[in-house]
Amino acid sequence: QRRVHGLARHTRSGLRILALACRPLKGVTVEQARAMKMTDAELGLNFMGLALLQNRPKPQSAPVIDELRRAHMRCVMITGDNILTACNVARECRLVDQDDVIAIARCVQDGGAYKMVVEAQDCDKLPVGFVVSGLEYVRGLDPVP
Repeated sequence: QRRVHGLARHTRSGLRILALACRPLKGVTVEQARAMKMTDAELGLNFMGLALLQNRPKPQSAPVIDELRRAHMRCVMITGDNILTACNVARECRLVDQDDVIAIARCVQDGGAYKMVVEAQDCDKLPVGFVVSGLEYVRGLDPVP
């Protein structure tokens, strides 16, 4: 449990976290290793540790976003980063203000309907009775696990 909180703390501070693992491939040629399916290559790995990587936004990112906003351009972020890392980067770039509440939500199927489950790093700042509405656009999509 302590490790999970430590990882969350690192991602909230903008770090990327990579898990490192290995295993010997005795009697396997380079060509055979390259041809292996990922699921086979990842069997029996020994955990070696975690690598914490820092990749800060460029100094010009925030001023450019400010200029785009002044020109009434809508700015969005599309990323494959961990959600907490992405929140940190969005704050650093001034894509969101430092005091903005970021609500992290996922869509789940509840019987035949969909509902939004809010799992925010800023949940304590959400008003009591906070409701997400207008979810018609997600109908027909598979719920997020």
